[in-house]
Amino acid sequence: MRSRIPLLSAALALLLAPALAGCSTDDGVTLEFQTSQAVDSPTYLALETITEAFEDAHPGIHVDLEPGGDDYESQMKVRLAAGDPPDLWSTHGWSLLRYSSFLAPLNDEPWAKDFNPILDPVMTNSDGEFFALPVAAAASGLIVNETVLDEVGVDPDTLTSWDAIAEAAEEVKAAGIVPFELAGSKDGSAGNVVDWLAPGVLPPRRRGDRLRCGRHR
Repeated sequence: MRSRIPLLSAALALLLAPALAGCSTDDGVTLEFQTSQAVDSPTYLALETITEAFEDAHPGIHVDLEPGGDDYESQMKVRLAAGDPPDLWSTHGWSLLRYSSFLAPLNDEPWAKDFNPILDPVMTNSDGEFFALPVAAAASGLIVNETVLDEVGVDPDTLTSWDAIAEAAEEVKAAGIVPFELAGSKDGSAGNVVDWLAPGVLPPRRRGDRLRCGRHR
């Protein structure tokens, strides 16, 4: 079921993903909003304030705001597989690939005209539909240590291709310095490196299939 009632407000989500129509009783409608935030996080506290203001303005709607933990996305997979999704939930970027079949498109919302087209590749399907309210976007990339590059005679402005980066890395390594470093406390760091490298290594039409099948070397 992918019907929905009018959404809370443009401010009431991180990446707001509306799914079902809520639980309706004689006392009104209750919406479960599953966040990915710890209960003591600044974002969760801000959402509590926004939720209270929304409920004051809409007496017939109660929002059940729920915190999330480190295994938030795994919990969401279990709930969706069981056919028990929340009415609203937040995600850090899976609204299209993982969740869109459970969600209602948001193109007709008043704020949709302000949807940034730069997000189309990751949030919009082939029919032009998107399924979440983006309130924050982040760009990831590699940061260079210009002091080290100066020491080995590499101009940072020349690092405009993967070949140039590979050659610079060899120069850095030859000087007895580790060329690349990333935080190893969480698997996500390694995953991010793949995200950054894949677009430059594989042609667009072959990235997804080759990575999914494990054929890229």
